[in-house]
This record gives sequence, structure tokens and C-alpha cells, in this order.
Amino acid sequence: MAPAVGALAGDEPVFASGARLCLESVAIPTGEADDPRRARLEDALVEYLEASSFAVRRPSEVAPRLEALVEARPPYIDTATGERLPEVWDAFLDGVAADLRDELGCDFRVEARIVQVAAPFRNGSARVDGRTMQVSSPGRVVRNVFAGVNEWGWVPALSLWVEVTDLRGELVAFRSAGVEPLVSLAVLVDQDLKPEDAWLSNPKDVGLALVLALGLDAELLLERGVPGGRRR
Repeated sequence: MAPAVGALAGDEPVFASGARLCLESVAIPTGEADDPRRARLEDALVEYLEASSFAVRRPSEVAPRLEALVEARPPYIDTATGERLPEVWDAFLDGVAADLRDELGCDFRVEARIVQVAAPFRNGSARVDGRTMQVSSPGRVVRNVFAGVNEWGWVPALSLWVEVTDLRGELVAFRSAGVEPLVSLAVLVDQDLKPEDAWLSNPKDVGLALVLALGLDAELLLERGVPGGRRR
């Protein structure tokens, strides 16, 4: 595989289009490891990153290597003090970085997960990591307007978090965006919770969250990866 854009022989790789990414196992708040929703999220993320000119190693390749490295990790806690032994821990991180670089050809690691959060809402709209989503039915909104009711509070929702680190696990970039609310408010129902088996059922919600979080061509993710760039 070719070196990342801007990376010369012996230089640290630059987080830019063309970088080679190791995607770790994608996490969702419900379901087993073989939950099809996890696979759909992984496929959507890989498709997005590859369309944005990144080379991606899938979790099916990355996860076994990381698991093997963790299993072989030497004791790194001082039994007398309970503190981490820095030289042992640093050597372990260096080994992880070397393995992912030499065996999988990666420059950076990517971790993505769907997280359940509490989102503030007011008068029918909830704000989830930069995305505004409707949680009240039109009938409830109209009823409250005529009744002079000002509703506010917190509702459960799902958010997409995407984190990029170097091969030793140091943060390079982080972005997030709301995916969907987990509650609907109607005229006759104060709070109707969405069942877990219906979470992440609409691929358009995940696709839109990816674009809102990362940008059309990952430009929002990249701006948090350049030296001195804004960090969340």
C-alpha cells in the first residue's frame, strides 16, 4: 500500500485523504456481536471513508490482531503501588503501533460507536450533538401552541461518535452527530419509547449522521486532525 499523503520515508504519517485506517470493532448499545445493525453501520462507515479517499482495514482484520496483542500483554501494574509501569506500558503501545503498521499497513486507528445520550428538547425539537430532531407530533405541537404550553426537558436519543487516533491510541480527531430520538411525544401519549429492536432500523438516519458529523468528503473530520486544528 502507498504511504499516506504528505508522509515521506521516515516521517510520521499525516492525517489527510489517502491515509490508511484500521477500523476497530464498531459498537452499538444493543444486540449481540452478530447483530446485523452492527454490520450495516460498519459497511456504511467503510463505504463513506473509502469514498473520501481513505484506505480502510475492516474490523474483521483489525480486531483479531488487537485481541492477540492484548492477550500477550505483559503485566503493567506495579503490585506494590497499584500504579502503571510507564516503561512496560509504553513498550506495549509501541508494539501495538508496530504491529498495525507493519502487518496491516495502517497509519491511524478509527473507533466508531453508537451511544445512548440524554438530549435536551424544547417545544417538540431535541438537539443531539449538533443535529435538531423532531420528537413531538404535529398535533401535539399545535395543541401546545393554542394552549400556551411551553414544553422542555430531556429525552433519550442515539448519537454517532467517530474517533481517530494514532497507532498508539493518542487522539487525533473526534466528531459526532445525532442519529435518532428514542421517544415520540403525541397528543394522547406523553412518552412513547421506541423499542430496542427498532433502533438503527433506517439506514438513512445513519447515513445522514455520518455526513453531518464528518462532512461530505470528511472535511469536518480532517479539520480536527490538522496540527493546531480545532478539537471537540
